[in-house]
Amino acid sequence: MWKNFLIILLLVFLTGCASVAKQQRNAVVQTALKEQGVPYKTGGYKHDTGFDCSGLVYHAYKTNGYNIPRTTEKQYNHGSKVYLSRQPGDLIFFNTDWHWWSIPSWFRVNHVGIYIGDGKMVHAPSSNGKVHVVNDVFNNPYWKARYKKTTRIIH
Repeated sequence: MWKNFLIILLLVFLTGCASVAKQQRNAVVQTALKEQGVPYKTGGYKHDTGFDCSGLVYHAYKTNGYNIPRTTEKQYNHGSKVYLSRQPGDLIFFNTDWHWWSIPSWFRVNHVGIYIGDGKMVHAPSSNGKVHVVNDVFNNPYWKARYKKTTRIIH
């Protein structure tokens, strides 16, 4: 009897924790989505001045109470790796500077976006771009060829 009670109590606890994490991840996504249309700015991490890719990630997480690194390279090594089951709020990393003839370029990471679910990401594209959503990111030939890994900050 006690065994069943403890199992039920554990399941209720785990379900509650998962629900809180889901709400927190969704809050990060909503913060990033509110920045759609804000222009790109190298080194930018504020709504008023613009965002670069890692600045948008930094802003979305910081606004929701998470202290994460500011740059793409440091964000790449932060959090835990996700293999298959991406969730909204996960960070998606890319190497947009890849060249088949330059072996050192194979190992770089220089772009990050926030997964928002349904195969979509929100990101701040490079110069002259604005924060926007990319649909079907993992089937898009450009992004698929440059994908490096996904990490999760909120568990």
